[in-house]
Amino acid sequence: MNCGTCGIQNVEFANTCYSCGKPLAGRLRSAYAPVLQPPPQSEPHGVEIPRPKVPSGFALGLGRLLFFAAIAFFFFREPIRQILNALRSTTSESTETVSEPSSPAVPEPPSQTAQESPPEVLAPEPPPPPPPKKAAEAAADEYPAAEPPDEINGFRMTLFQWDFAEGQSEPVHFGDVVKGQSQISGFDVSKDNRIDLTMRFTFRDPRGRVLEKSNPSRLDQPVESETLFSSFDYTIPKKGPAGDYELEIGVDDAVSGRSARFRRTITAVR
Repeated sequence: MNCGTCGIQNVEFANTCYSCGKPLAGRLRSAYAPVLQPPPQSEPHGVEIPRPKVPSGFALGLGRLLFFAAIAFFFFREPIRQILNALRSTTSESTETVSEPSSPAVPEPPSQTAQESPPEVLAPEPPPPPPPKKAAEAAADEYPAAEPPDEINGFRMTLFQWDFAEGQSEPVHFGDVVKGQSQISGFDVSKDNRIDLTMRFTFRDPRGRVLEKSNPSRLDQPVESETLFSSFDYTIPKKGPAGDYELEIGVDDAVSGRSARFRRTITAVR
């Protein structure tokens, strides 16, 4: 391309003359020519933009799945609820088991009012001593009487009684004479219809001291009755002591080899 100013020929792609430095005429026009933008393309009226479509088989399967899910929830909602409750209870129990034990409570310090010494309380006067017991009551407390048995080792006391005089009753007094009677059964009879019994009577004071003791009385004779009758009388000492006096009746059976000791008491006071 020739320069329009100095007429020097330049290469085709040059923008300015290499000799004079002026811009080449053809390149200047092309360099400063306005660039025209193509007009925007508008969519023609009445033409829809294509959109992706869902296949009809997929939509039908999804609808059926939702329908069956609703039916299953309607029929099985109660078992599902029970399973959820069981899972919740199991979770709560495991949480309680793993939980750390609570630290022991620290006792609060006593208040200032509690630390103060309580007011003095005057002790009540002791009650007066009880009146002294009578001699018979004191002796009864010292030697409590037990209920005597009616049967011992096969022998049975069918009767025992104290015979009091007119106007006399228990307790008796020092110097009184007491009488009584008894009946004992249960002894054996030999082949020749005989009995062989030995009786012993012992009378003791409340301290266990023997006051009277009879000699052994043996009965070796034909049997006359099924019971053995005996009577007795004893005198209470004039100086006591007060308490329960004991009568011991002993029976020894030579035919059977058995023995028994029956004891009865009577109370005496001054």
